[in-house]
Amino acid sequence: VSSGASPRVTAALLGIALAGALLVVASRVVGTAPPSFHCPPPAPLALGTSVTSQLTMLCPHAHFTLALDTRSGLELETRSGTDVLVEVHREADGELVATDDDSGPGLDARLRTALPPGHYDVLVRPYSATSGPFVLSARVADASSGSRSSLPAP
Repeated sequence: VSSGASPRVTAALLGIALAGALLVVASRVVGTAPPSFHCPPPAPLALGTSVTSQLTMLCPHAHFTLALDTRSGLELETRSGTDVLVEVHREADGELVATDDDSGPGLDARLRTALPPGHYDVLVRPYSATSGPFVLSARVADASSGSRSSLPAP
């Protein structure tokens, strides 16, 4: 507001500016509720198979379950057009036991590890806010080469 404006114009402009600031403050206070994700239930994943799935704004992660009867070398690999990462969690306590981001071609994940018998949750999620389809392959692997395990050897 210029110093040459009349007091009435100055007051009107100041009122509009204050009303706008209050509106911005109110919208930030009220805001929107956090998103509620609409994700399908976990899908089973077996060694020697590949599954196709999708990351979306409504469900920004894909959840799979993996059951191992014996200690196994495991390779999980993604193929996608986006930057995704893979996490393996122990089902019993949710502890993260292995993760990989970009060890595969391009921005794809390739996780190699050895896991003891048990039930695991495998999550595929975007590294950043991206969405799109991906393929996840689960194979038996020699975990001694290129291992990314966070579990100590037995």
